[in-house]
Amino acid sequence: MRQIGYVSKIDTLGRVVIPKPVRQMFNLEKEDSIEILPKDNGLLIRKYQPTCLFCGESDLINNDKFICSNL
Repeated sequence: MRQIGYVSKIDTLGRVVIPKPVRQMFNLEKEDSIEILPKDNGLLIRKYQPTCLFCGESDLINNDKFICSNL
């Protein structure tokens, strides 16, 4: 994947716009949730994928309880 850099400012309410080409590249749609994780040299921003509280799988999650149907 080719590295592309974008610069966005944080607005007065603390929001950052993710540029459209980046949203398209990572299949981010309106109303999707993202998670922001601290890293030693910056932040990791990725699409949020809920996982089972017990086994860590993300395929068979019950939307309300974050427990997969395997249990």
